[in-house]
Amino acid sequence: MSEQFHEMLAYALRYEVGFTLNKARSLASHFADITDFLEAKEENIKNIRSISGKNILKLTDEEINKIFVYIKSGYL
Repeated sequence: MSEQFHEMLAYALRYEVGFTLNKARSLASHFADITDFLEAKEENIKNIRSISGKNILKLTDEEINKIFVYIKSGYL
């Protein structure tokens, strides 16, 4: 189920938000389920880090805004 969720979320991020495939998959992989994504806070998305603490996904303010516009739209 988790793999299907990640693919579905990556698809939505790619085609509804406008991310590249790699960026969409990378972001999608950081959420456990749909609730986790829908309840995400801006600071959580701005600071996605690897286990070692390195910033692994650089998102612009515009990209972050697009994510929250999409979340609030209710389409997902």
